[in-house]
Amino acid sequence: MLRALRLAATRESLATAKLISQGRLAVYLRTHDPSGRGLGGVYRFDSKEIIVYTSAFSTPQQAAGYATHEMMHFMQKVRRTNYNLGHEFDAFRAQGAVDWGHWTNCLRDPKLYELLGNHPVYRHLPIGPKGPYE
Repeated sequence: MLRALRLAATRESLATAKLISQGRLAVYLRTHDPSGRGLGGVYRFDSKEIIVYTSAFSTPQQAAGYATHEMMHFMQKVRRTNYNLGHEFDAFRAQGAVDWGHWTNCLRDPKLYELLGNHPVYRHLPIGPKGPYE
């Protein structure tokens, strides 16, 4: 995963690799999402821990994408009280930059935002203080 993060060479993937290498962000691999929602990973609010579910990926590049997505939430300082759709939008864009085959890469920004806003996992989230494109 670290090698794939470095090979992607995006600002976010390099930051993810650095945080992991320096021990400032712990990554745990688990086989599947216990919530049954089909998540690829989780950032534990107010922590320095992310979980990436191995059932969600089949290549190191995909794993690096999920790790970058969750690291974005760490960097965004996401908490239950401030979590919004803009956080997910930005995290999915960072994931797609690392994992070039990720499904979000075929969507323009308005379509991705619309899809996330209607998705069962994210539709309860507020838009965010800066509107749809934070």
